[in-house]
Amino acid sequence: MFNYQFTQGQQRLGPHLVVAVVTEPGGKPATAAMSPLMDDSGTVAIAPLGLGAFPRGTTVYLGDNINVGPDGLPLRLSNILTVE
Repeated sequence: MFNYQFTQGQQRLGPHLVVAVVTEPGGKPATAAMSPLMDDSGTVAIAPLGLGAFPRGTTVYLGDNINVGPDGLPLRLSNILTVE
């Protein structure tokens, strides 16, 4: 589980698809679709498939899968969490 906050409030107009972008250390980013009905801040739970937990150093943020950021990944909409 992690707390999120949309840095500029959630986009309410126009097409967007909120996804969680999860990157494990040394791995490629993976996405998971989220509900489009989210508050400007809150808590979400994301777990890896299978047993266990995400390894230390994994990063997670909420992004817009329709709009691409400068790094080619979904445009970041929230704060970034790093698993410790």
